[in-house]
Amino acid sequence: MSAGWSFGMTWASFNVVQSHSYVLTGLHSPAALVIYMLRCQKTHRLQKIGTIIVTIGAFCMIIDPDAKRVGEQVNIWKSVQALQACIPGALFWECNDYAKARLDLVTKSILQFFVITSYFVITTLLVEDTKIDTSDDGIFGMLRPENWYIAFFWSGLWGGFFGYFAYCVAPEYFSSLVVMNCLLIEPFVSQIFALFLEIDEMPGILTWAGTFIVCISINIIHQGSMKLKAEVSAELDDVEDSPPSSIELEKKGGEGLKLGVSVA
Repeated sequence: MSAGWSFGMTWASFNVVQSHSYVLTGLHSPAALVIYMLRCQKTHRLQKIGTIIVTIGAFCMIIDPDAKRVGEQVNIWKSVQALQACIPGALFWECNDYAKARLDLVTKSILQFFVITSYFVITTLLVEDTKIDTSDDGIFGMLRPENWYIAFFWSGLWGGFFGYFAYCVAPEYFSSLVVMNCLLIEPFVSQIFALFLEIDEMPGILTWAGTFIVCISINIIHQGSMKLKAEVSAELDDVEDSPPSSIELEKKGGEGLKLGVSVA
């Protein structure tokens, strides 16, 4: 799931403006909600409302006629394709919750490292015909003295540690929903970098409005999730506090008779 999400995000960052890349591939919370609904799991009304609003926000971004990379034309189909990365992204967080209860942080981090490294190495060898040497076109090109700074500081420390590794560390201290909401900061920061580096042209009002709508709606989904969690917890407390039924008393009485003990 991690590799699928990473592939979608990488592809989107090369084909659409950066704000679209991070928002459209980062709609994990509504994508997870759709998966829950398909499984007929209980959902809250606010979650459904937030999902509808997210769809409106994403649509506004996709149809923005000014959202294009430098020297390229607008391609709505590429933005639609970027949305597909939400599916493995949502499954990634679901798997992360499963792994958090069974694996320690070091084990998860090592697994994440090998998965991401394998993904990038295999992809660049198959897609870009990268050489297996230390040249600028080789997978060991970071060992060249002139490449150390950008490879180990910008890519390794900032992109690797604070990026991919943080996806494993953050859920240890915060819920997956909180982490997913924090990822909404990425579109603003990435778009500023893209404009500064002259990768993208300035997106139009539809992109900024759509991003704002998405941020608001995902927080609505988050509030619905918290309310649903509280409702489920209250229901469990009511079940525990309720008196035992006659069937349960009869069952306990039968077990007591088998053990030679009376149940009053």
